[in-house]
Amino acid sequence: ERLGMAGISQGGRMTMFSAALDNRIKTVVAAGSCNTFADRTAKLAGLCGAQIIPGIMPRADTFDIFASIAPTPLQLQLGSEDPVVEPKAAEIGITQVKRCYKEAGASEKFFVERFEGGHEFRLEPARKWFDRWLMT
Repeated sequence: ERLGMAGISQGGRMTMFSAALDNRIKTVVAAGSCNTFADRTAKLAGLCGAQIIPGIMPRADTFDIFASIAPTPLQLQLGSEDPVVEPKAAEIGITQVKRCYKEAGASEKFFVERFEGGHEFRLEPARKWFDRWLMT
């Protein structure tokens, strides 16, 4: 009942996939992952293939998978200068996830931690998120 998962970059992707497939994960924080599969492959040379499911596009993309986690508490961390995130695509995807959480009656369980910075993980907001959802 108190299992949370967090990660940044490829770890954020693995966190996303794991939470979508394993309902034992009760709270999620994913950083450096607010991008589409196409943006990820375009911006990262030598991208590890473990971050993309063969054949998933165009049926689903990153934000479809994040949305499928609802109503599990989800914090996405987004740095304003993250070089692997396309800002417009991120905002469209975040809007989609927010809508899905709202439709699931779980608006309060989705939060985007926005900060000035790059491709990084913010420990303090993640710790507070885990405390909020796992320690009650």
